[in-house]
Amino acid sequence: MPLVAAAAIPGPIIAAEARSTIWDELLARLEAAMPVDGLLLCLHGAMVSQDIADPESQLVVACREVIGERPLVAVLDLHANPGEGLLRGSNATIAYDTYPHVDAGERGGEGAALLLAAIAGEGPKLAWRR
Repeated sequence: MPLVAAAAIPGPIIAAEARSTIWDELLARLEAAMPVDGLLLCLHGAMVSQDIADPESQLVVACREVIGERPLVAVLDLHANPGEGLLRGSNATIAYDTYPHVDAGERGGEGAALLLAAIAGEGPKLAWRR
């Protein structure tokens, strides 16, 4: 079930009001959809807003608070610089392989497959390092 779609032209820091408007809508719709089997987020992975240095990590943490232990998978842009909250808060995190981003659909499908596997109790174990 789709919740929210938002996009922006790459560029400057995102206004705090824009970030909070999108987040509030996403979290409200997620709350209304509960209980869900899992959550697939397609994020950029390098967002910065006026009020939060690592907003996508905090978004994953907020989503995790709503869904509890249910699986959460994040698909990121190739240029992502994911924070610890995003990585620790997800069951799997993958990124586009190509630039230009011609594989976004494929990575979305891969993320959905990982989510379904995690829902079935067969999901991956997350490991990461910088």
